[in-house]
Amino acid sequence: MTRPHLAVLLALAVLVSCSGRSPHATNAGAPLSGSQAKSPPSGLTAPPPRDDGRLPPTAKPLHYALSLQIDPQQARFSGTTRIRVEVPEPTFFVVLHARDMNVSRAVAHVGNATITATPATRLAYRGVVPEELVLSFAHLLPAGAAELEITYDAPFAPDLAGLYRVDEGGRMYAYTQ
Repeated sequence: MTRPHLAVLLALAVLVSCSGRSPHATNAGAPLSGSQAKSPPSGLTAPPPRDDGRLPPTAKPLHYALSLQIDPQQARFSGTTRIRVEVPEPTFFVVLHARDMNVSRAVAHVGNATITATPATRLAYRGVVPEELVLSFAHLLPAGAAELEITYDAPFAPDLAGLYRVDEGGRMYAYTQ
């Protein structure tokens, strides 16, 4: 099975992960607000890629909204994706599927607090190219409702996955499946 390009992040709401217990989430008891939380303890890392191709269960997607700037005449497009999630237990990490993205901003909105994340890509289990986006939060993301906001740009996919371009009669068009 081929993984979609996902540069558009259209499927992130589905791909954020399924609910469940993460073995790498921090057991912090009561949820902490941004000002009470601490940065990840030394040595704490994101849950590793799963051998079944699924994502670690650090957040359950509930709803997503997209704002895209697409010009098929350009080599890249940009956008902002907001994903409302349920965090089953406090964690410093959320893992998503993504490929070829340049993330310029990633945050989580929790109540009135905004928690900044550092994005990094990694290989999925038996992957050849980086297809997982790991968001490492500056403060503990508490259990409960949160909204992830990711601002990015990406190239159009070279294949028929994600957002791609087609030249039809000398005119460029953008498509997705």
